[in-house]
Amino acid sequence: MARIAKLPHDLQLPTLGAVADGAVVQRAFENDLSEFADGHLQIKGVEIKKLQYRPGVSCRISYRIRVRNRDTGLEDKVVYIGKISANGDFRQALELCGRNGTQGSGGQAGMRYLAGLNMCVWAFPYDPALNGLDALVDPDYLAGLFDRQRAELHLAPQNKLGSAHTKLIKYVAEDRCTLRHELHVEDRENIVVFSKTLTENDRPEQLFNAMRVIYRALNDLAGSMIAPEPLFYLPELQTFFMEGLRGENADDSLDKIDLARAGKEIGAGIACIHQTHIDGLKPLPDRAVLDNVEKALRNLENLDPVYRQRIESMIERLEARLPELPAFPDVPIHTAFRISQLLVVDKKFALIDFDGFALGNPLLDVASFISYLLYLPVKGRLSMEQSVFFIRNFCEAYAANAPWGLPENALAWHTAATLVRKHANRCLRRAKEDYHISIPRLLGTAEDILSGKQKLLLD
Repeated sequence: MARIAKLPHDLQLPTLGAVADGAVVQRAFENDLSEFADGHLQIKGVEIKKLQYRPGVSCRISYRIRVRNRDTGLEDKVVYIGKISANGDFRQALELCGRNGTQGSGGQAGMRYLAGLNMCVWAFPYDPALNGLDALVDPDYLAGLFDRQRAELHLAPQNKLGSAHTKLIKYVAEDRCTLRHELHVEDRENIVVFSKTLTENDRPEQLFNAMRVIYRALNDLAGSMIAPEPLFYLPELQTFFMEGLRGENADDSLDKIDLARAGKEIGAGIACIHQTHIDGLKPLPDRAVLDNVEKALRNLENLDPVYRQRIESMIERLEARLPELPAFPDVPIHTAFRISQLLVVDKKFALIDFDGFALGNPLLDVASFISYLLYLPVKGRLSMEQSVFFIRNFCEAYAANAPWGLPENALAWHTAATLVRKHANRCLRRAKEDYHISIPRLLGTAEDILSGKQKLLLD
């Protein structure tokens, strides 16, 4: 269950506290959703799995509901999404839901409105922005699909396919969904593939093509960073499929990892990706990065005016230094590169998430990786000494393998900006239980890096 802080009183979102209270949500579901109100299904428990909060604007919450079928006695877990919006913006959602709610493509209930919570709600696999998720969890549809894609799955004609077991891995409502499919093959080892469904705005076909380029480039590098093989793309579902790698998440294996080796191999690997050529990626200019920093800082200011002076000072310093930064080529960048995006597979590091690939400054990825390592001591996952050691090995390897090097002033600027726009803002948006402690620590680290008090590179 997500560790959610007590949410602040928000005049624009008056039901904010109620929608983050599992007991209140359970009563509303039991009273207002037909599948529970008719007595056929019984709610046995409500967990809050993920919360995304924008002060004064909206809050979206993922609930995992433990459900018991009264007829069969069987229990299951179902994912529901609830969304509230600021009063002025919510009228459109009310019109969209209507009196009886929208319908999903497979006949399942779509989006519905709970008046008592002023909240729209839907149950996975329905999603208002991701059409076709119901097909991707349908065993009959998958059986036909995988049989048609035998060549891409490296199956011989004599390999007889059985059923496919599907598991939900990650679902960000109205944005993206990752599913794991294990294909039973009667005369050989089972095959595991992952599907990734994205919105049209995320350009899934371009990302699939980017995966192909990166897969080949890392293979040619023959180092210790790899990527899963991209298998095939379904334009009608905006979904691509990729090889399933068996390994442990590197973020969960920090106590087993040789930090010096990891830093060197990951640094060389991302430098290799930055030197590939990929067509069709969205541009991400440095100015847009600064705009996102300002938005994040204003979110913090809206949360608590105590941050106002520090925020104004940081925006001023970042603005002033942007024109002084050296120019870098626009290259393919991951945009969310960090240790949690890697698996450890047979002692190699596998990059598994390609959702946000864009064309931009390579230091955005370097700073993203470093800033997450600086966030880990705040979370109690690494000591600051371990974090610094990891960072310096990573930076040394990246600088040795990237033709543009690693200028310290640009690295400091981007790392400070990333600490604010991603990690401090994430503590707020996810309503982390200790955000009132984490946010000042992250702001302080960003200030120390900008002032030169905390060095990222070896002297």
